[in-house]
Amino acid sequence: MKKISVLLFSVCMAGLFSSCSKKDDIPVADTSLAGTWRWTNTDGGIAAHIHDTPASTGKEVTLVLGNNNQYAFYTNAVLSSSGTFTILDRQCPHTGSSKQYIDFSDPADTDMTIETVVTSTLFLSDDFMDGTTSRFIRL
Repeated sequence: MKKISVLLFSVCMAGLFSSCSKKDDIPVADTSLAGTWRWTNTDGGIAAHIHDTPASTGKEVTLVLGNNNQYAFYTNAVLSSSGTFTILDRQCPHTGSSKQYIDFSDPADTDMTIETVVTSTLFLSDDFMDGTTSRFIRL
């Protein structure tokens, strides 16, 4: 009985601390995100202790998403990373819902879940249990 309890606990913890599963990835044809986006803030983390802004970090970050599936991150007007991106659907185990996310080709760039797009505001999250959400404004 003790072994079953330990096994069950381990399985539950693995599901709790995992991000969305990649096995259900489905490509999505969405060009509505194409454009230039300026980062305004990032909030979240364990006990919501992260509250980053360009003023607090000294970093002006711009994300350019092209209709040709090319992307580029600029930090303080200098190219910091670039590559291709794909928008995919992924089912999240901790919410059970299907969400779109941006899969960046450069492994240094964290894939981001598209939480919402409201007029000219884009909210992206890293979709971890203790993760962060970043806000971008369309330029």
